[in-house]
Amino acid sequence: MPHVSTDKVTQEPHEGSVEVSHEKAKSLVGSMVEGLGFVVSGGEITLRGGGRRTIYNTETRRSKEVPVEDPIPEGFTDEAPGPTTSG
Repeated sequence: MPHVSTDKVTQEPHEGSVEVSHEKAKSLVGSMVEGLGFVVSGGEITLRGGGRRTIYNTETRRSKEVPVEDPIPEGFTDEAPGPTTSG
């Protein structure tokens, strides 16, 4: 049976993957071909809708655009940083 993780479909289990039917794997590959892709988190598969959001590095305060369905990685926040103060 195929295994999938975020935007990855293989025939073998791999880190963070979940097992899916051949039909589901084919559908997920189709979503990648259409430029949408999918996210696997906590064993759940979510199709990307194409929307994007801005997240901010908590140390550098630099912004980064990511798909709305992607989880916020460690070291980032979706809250815009406030103005810096100089001492």
